[in-house]
Amino acid sequence: TQTQYTMKKAILLFFSIALFVACNEEIIPSTIQESEDDEFLSIFSENEVIPGLMRVKLKEEPAGEVTVRSSGGQVTTGIRALDGTATLLGITRMQRIFPYAGKYEERTRREDLHLWYDIWYSEEVAATRAAGDVTILEGIETAIPVPKMISTAMPADPPVTAGLMQLTNILSL
Repeated sequence: TQTQYTMKKAILLFFSIALFVACNEEIIPSTIQESEDDEFLSIFSENEVIPGLMRVKLKEEPAGEVTVRSSGGQVTTGIRALDGTATLLGITRMQRIFPYAGKYEERTRREDLHLWYDIWYSEEVAATRAAGDVTILEGIETAIPVPKMISTAMPADPPVTAGLMQLTNILSL
């Protein structure tokens, strides 16, 4: 009986310590800082994103017009931070996601929607590499690949529903 008593004390002590450790609210700092972009990049595989397309949010409004020009093998975009990487990624097109909004442009700017651009680049470049290369640039706040959209909508008139509708109409006569 003495060994049973000692065993019960040892188990109680073990569970007390486990409970104390589990309830501790101390945050253990991580040595690796992950941004939201890193989380997003790890969510999707290369097959789940549109190849050759990424969304970019600039840190500040571009000084001039944003157009992609190619001369002598060099690609320029009108955004100084992006021009160096543009040739490596094979950027072919760049377009503001939220177009000029006329009388609502002030609201668009207040929400920073005017800073979002779609960038089309060479499909031979991996989406994670392209987004990673662009994210580290000085004037870029966020760069993410665009996920493929998968329709989960049901057909307008699925066969089961059509049969039920016929049955309902017959019974209501």
